[in-house]
Amino acid sequence: MEIKEAVSSYFDSALSSQEQNISYDLKSALDIKLLFKRLQKLTGVTLTSRAKREFKENVDGFKLVIADIKKVSVKVKQMNTISHAEGIALALQAIMALKSSYKSRHHDRLLNLAMYKFDTAIKATPDEVHLIDQYAGILIEIAILKASAEEESYLYFETAMQKYKLSKNMKGLQALGTTLKDAKVLWIEQRQILALADACFNEILSRDSMNHEARKIQGDLLVKMAHVNKSDKYYKRAGESYRKVIANSLLREFQWIGEWYTEISDDELACIIEVMSISSASSLNTEKLYKPAFFSDNLIKIVSNFSAWNLARCMSITDDGLKMITENSKLTNVDLSYNPNISDIGIQHLVESCPKIEYLNLSSCTNITPEAFAHLMKLKFLKELNVSGCNLSGEHVKFLASAPMSLTSLDISGTQICPSSFVCAMSTFTNAANIQNLNISNNPQLTNECLTALVKSSKDGEMRLKTLNISKCIHVTDDGIFQICQHCPDLIDLDVSHCLQLTRLVLEYLAASYSNFRSFSSDMCTSINRDEPSWALFAQANISITVLSLNNTWMTDKHLRRLSLAKHLSVLELAETKVSGAGLQDALQFNVGMKKLVLRKCFNVQDPTVKLIAEKCPALEHLDLQECNISDETVVELAQKCTKLKYVNLSQTNITEPSVIALSKIRTISTLLLKKCGVTSKALTYLTNLNNLEVLDISQCLLVANVTPLSQGCPKLWSLNIEKCQYLDKMSLMDLRKCPGLRSLNIVDCRGIDEELMQSLTDPDNWPTLEELRIGGNKIPDSADDYHIRENLKIFRSYNTGLTKEVPNSGSKGFTSGSQKGLAQKTLVRDLKDIEKDPLELVSAFPVDDNIFLWHCNIQGKKKK
Repeated sequence: MEIKEAVSSYFDSALSSQEQNISYDLKSALDIKLLFKRLQKLTGVTLTSRAKREFKENVDGFKLVIADIKKVSVKVKQMNTISHAEGIALALQAIMALKSSYKSRHHDRLLNLAMYKFDTAIKATPDEVHLIDQYAGILIEIAILKASAEEESYLYFETAMQKYKLSKNMKGLQALGTTLKDAKVLWIEQRQILALADACFNEILSRDSMNHEARKIQGDLLVKMAHVNKSDKYYKRAGESYRKVIANSLLREFQWIGEWYTEISDDELACIIEVMSISSASSLNTEKLYKPAFFSDNLIKIVSNFSAWNLARCMSITDDGLKMITENSKLTNVDLSYNPNISDIGIQHLVESCPKIEYLNLSSCTNITPEAFAHLMKLKFLKELNVSGCNLSGEHVKFLASAPMSLTSLDISGTQICPSSFVCAMSTFTNAANIQNLNISNNPQLTNECLTALVKSSKDGEMRLKTLNISKCIHVTDDGIFQICQHCPDLIDLDVSHCLQLTRLVLEYLAASYSNFRSFSSDMCTSINRDEPSWALFAQANISITVLSLNNTWMTDKHLRRLSLAKHLSVLELAETKVSGAGLQDALQFNVGMKKLVLRKCFNVQDPTVKLIAEKCPALEHLDLQECNISDETVVELAQKCTKLKYVNLSQTNITEPSVIALSKIRTISTLLLKKCGVTSKALTYLTNLNNLEVLDISQCLLVANVTPLSQGCPKLWSLNIEKCQYLDKMSLMDLRKCPGLRSLNIVDCRGIDEELMQSLTDPDNWPTLEELRIGGNKIPDSADDYHIRENLKIFRSYNTGLTKEVPNSGSKGFTSGSQKGLAQKTLVRDLKDIEKDPLELVSAFPVDDNIFLWHCNIQGKKKK
């Protein structure tokens, strides 16, 4: 009976009603010899003469073995190949039809036929894994095309998953699950697609529970599923996944928070962290957050047991949040830079509750007063303190003079220190001898007297200073450097960039005082190395130097040849100098470990030089070739050999699409600057491969009309400059909202921008992550008061005069606050435009610097007849 059922299931009309009857003996009615002959003909199998004779003699007892087969027809040998080939051909035709016309339904028929042929081939050879995996790959490609055409794709994705499970291809399942997690599908299918991705990872982990990479991706997927389904159960599962990953030491810091779904709320994130119950983790780093301001006091309530906190730019953190952090008395490292809400109260709690703090960064915390500094000086274990950009007064500096003896690193750059206050404080600086790293750059009021007071403040007249940065201290002269050389014998790192009064004597002082210099920067100091013998003395004395920054100086090939003895150079900056390939060949001859090379506006650098760089610098990470005369062929070769590049600047060069394609294969690139190049809209599609891309500049690329591809990839992109892309499509700009972390956008002189689009850009519901927007030269009136500008969005308007002004924010709406000052500003801006369009006879008027309220006017008297 089983045989009858099997025959009927495969062949509907093979048996008559009489033969199907239970009482009918099918075996006795069959002519076995005739049946076997028929089978031979159908299958193309020919038996040997001996096998045929034995079969006739003993029909019932004959057993067929391999040795009985004389010949097998080609049809049988290749019975799966034909179906396989037909399936591939039909699938390719269907894909082409799908790409060419979404409206025609011809591709559906071709797809069904292709699937039938593949299924036929797999039935013939079910153990051929390669065939099954190829079938799954084609199904995924078809599903992605269907999804991009806004058609249903779930069936194809599901079939692909079943095929990977059949072939036990765990890598294929993981790739499919990742694709499904990020796929852009119809909203009605989104929940099904995410559930399918979850099933993929469940299958993987059921076979290999130690696959922590798959478990982490599943955690990210579950966060997204929780947001889509609005269900806490997925957040709890996500927490469990992350907990297991951390338990296996795959993630020691919380840097992966930046990969979470960006629209997740504090409560939802709290749910995840509660489930994780993390006690082994010791630090929190929010540097990689797409939107740092998103991290708030509510989350600190849950995760307040860390010994290290990096909360840079988390502007939602207040003194209350800081109080919660201080509940952990073991806290040692804290970064609160760019947090304007932190005040003296929070600092006081920090100092009193956490006396063991070793590292503290308060850069640009503008609400810190001298009272807070008095508390900071009580930290007996403090080793590093950064208060750059805090506008220090004389009272602040007075308290710094009583810094703890443990302090070894101090950064007070950009603080506008008064020279007399600095000199007075240094006379009582009790810890001068222990300071090893000091940054007092960008303090233009500091003089030689200040440096002298600093280096002589120690009791024995010598400082243990190793690193000193005095860049942009424009009043410092050769005498100040001489004092440093006399009293700082351990110095190995010096930055004197933009100290314009320095001369060649600096090199002579350094050559006579030091022989183990590691880093020297003298950008914009055009007179410092004009004399070649002085440079020769310095280069010969410091052959172990690793960092050399000489941008915009008198460097030539002769100077570079002196560096042939230096075999440890890792950073070389020569922007706006006269060097060429001949000099670089000597400088790079033995420096195979070069990581940073800056040749911006070195007009003598051409293709042969860049090919030399590609050959000599395989470990290069930072390359700046702006305005150099290079071609696509050279960039392609460079991309093939320098595969570790992270920063690439090829602005204002002759490169086109082939260069972009080559660079898109370097997955480590995070910053790509292609201003005024031959980049096209098509070339942008290749950039979606750069998963680590954070900053992109394609300004003045007139061939770019569509930036939609950027929204389909580049998940970490946070800054985009498309200034003067005049033919940019308006709707493609709207697609940029899908970039999860885009915080800064420059659309100056993009003529497709109008009031409607501007209103959409500034709407917090449409674009919650945007923090900085630059406009100008667009179809946007100055009196656009109806735009809703949120508090965390800064808008800058550029004018034809080159001025850039921040648009005042009223908090709830309007470019302007509605005050008299705002009205006056708009009136003056309109007057400026009128003057530019129709200049006044015998009169010229324009704003002084960037102050629209201060004008300079020239009135010319009439000529006498």
